Amino acid sequence: MSNYSDSSFSKDDPNTPWYKIFKLIEPESKVLDVGCSSGNFGEVLIKEKKCIVHGIEIDEGDFKKAKQKLTKVFDYNVETDELDGLDNDYDFIFFGDVIEHLVWPAGTLARIRSYLKDDGKLLFSVPNMTNILVRLMLLQGKFEYGRTGLLDQTHLHYYDYDFLQNVLNQAGFEIEILDPIKKDLPDKVITAELAKVGLKSTKKFEDYTRSTQASIYQFVGQAKKANPARSRPLEISSPIDVFQEYMDATEAHYEAEMEHLKANLQNLEKQNHLLQARLSRITNSIVWKTAVKARRAQKRVLHRKNES
Repeated sequence: MSNYSDSSFSKDDPNTPWYKIFKLIEPESKVLDVGCSSGNFGEVLIKEKKCIVHGIEIDEGDFKKAKQKLTKVFDYNVETDELDGLDNDYDFIFFGDVIEHLVWPAGTLARIRSYLKDDGKLLFSVPNMTNILVRLMLLQGKFEYGRTGLLDQTHLHYYDYDFLQNVLNQAGFEIEILDPIKKDLPDKVITAELAKVGLKSTKKFEDYTRSTQASIYQFVGQAKKANPARSRPLEISSPIDVFQEYMDATEAHYEAEMEHLKANLQNLEKQNHLLQARLSRITNSIVWKTAVKARRAQKRVLHRKNES
């Protein structure tokens, strides 16, 4: 059994992914629940919305439980197995806390796209790595995995909104509804956590965290089919990448400066060689030797005059 086998759906808590996804799924829809666990969510869709629900689950214990609840269940690895048993007319395909577990998320989402109706919708819930809880923990020099949650030890990728959008776009999807789960910390807790590392909370800091989605715990939403975006390298944005870019640019600058100085030195050495050759020609010329002899004779005459 997985860590999510006992997860249950409640209509009393609107600040949950299943509640928000439940609202998006229309009655009598055909749904594919990827990573359906023990089938608890799909069971509710069948009973309350008269949906046809197919599930995909690789955990053996969860698979056996889901088979008792859902219309069909497949024990596929959605990334590597042939998906021959799936239909190609799903109204909704749901990845509930699954995308972050995929090795190649964009490729897998692109692969599953063909099983969705042209006007079908991709539903998703993905944890937000930039939540204030993670930011405060990293400020203290810690990175602690857990059995579930934001830092589930089985997560293979961590998402902010831009990266999620990038992955979906590459797979041929465009987000059209975003209804995130929010979890704010009280200001006094943030102040206490910052004080541990010698920092103070300011209004500017509070405004900045709010404007950068620090209160979002999970991105929950709906995406429609779109033309796949061309894959592109990730932009340099992290402090590590920015520092590395600075170091590379600095190294390149000094290497260029050294090459310039070497060229100048070689030029000076060449000029010095030419001047030495010119000086040698002058000092070995008859005119110069004659002038030197005349100068010495003049000095001897002046010396005798001074003695007399």
